[in-house]
Amino acid sequence: MERSQEKRTAEVESMSTKILERIAALIALTESPFSEEARTSAVLACKLIREHKIEMMMPGTLKIFESQKEDFDFDFGNPMQRRVRLRSKYMGRCRECGSFYKIGEWVMWAKGEGSVHVRCER
Repeated sequence: MERSQEKRTAEVESMSTKILERIAALIALTESPFSEEARTSAVLACKLIREHKIEMMMPGTLKIFESQKEDFDFDFGNPMQRRVRLRSKYMGRCRECGSFYKIGEWVMWAKGEGSVHVRCER
């Protein structure tokens, strides 16, 4: 049983590599001097990215995410804590008071509930 699982894992990794290589080739073709070929390549690359639910990052962004760990204040050991205190990456509207919060402002966020100002949460 373990052998078949390893074989399946290898097949999935091989397929993933092929898909990523195909996407990379299509992205390279977007530089084509022929506008129709460039446009078609871009559309096909986007289609594959969506179809396989691939998330892409710019080089070096993982380092940025690692450096932002201190921007989160959450007690993962407490199952009752539903909201996370974090710095907002986007401007938004407080669902409690209705006023806007700015990028970088501390907010309380909960999945499916949105964000509120820290002062409104208490």
